[in-house]
Amino acid sequence: MITTFGTDAALRGLPTKTFADKEEDVVYDFSKIIAANIRARAGFKGLNQSDIARILHLTPGAINQRWNGRREWPVNDIAKIANALDITPWELVQPMEDIEKLPQLDSNQQPFD
Repeated sequence: MITTFGTDAALRGLPTKTFADKEEDVVYDFSKIIAANIRARAGFKGLNQSDIARILHLTPGAINQRWNGRREWPVNDIAKIANALDITPWELVQPMEDIEKLPQLDSNQQPFD
């Protein structure tokens, strides 16, 4: 089994996926994994994109790109968000086993909206 991670996979010309559809190739897109984890954890804490933007002192537009997995989350921002959510940064970067069951959220929708 080959495991390749987001940016490395893109640089090597490999397709990046959040979930493996074949057992022999597993490619993780960490931008999407981290975004899904932040959306889920923030939703459980009752926080939305605007709240995360205020915590990080960023514009809602900058957060939206990251929230939807289109831009990478800087390590320092992951640490700040983890601190605000009372979890470890590791909990935001590790793939969730049930990540495919998370809802695809628009900009301000919460997991149970």
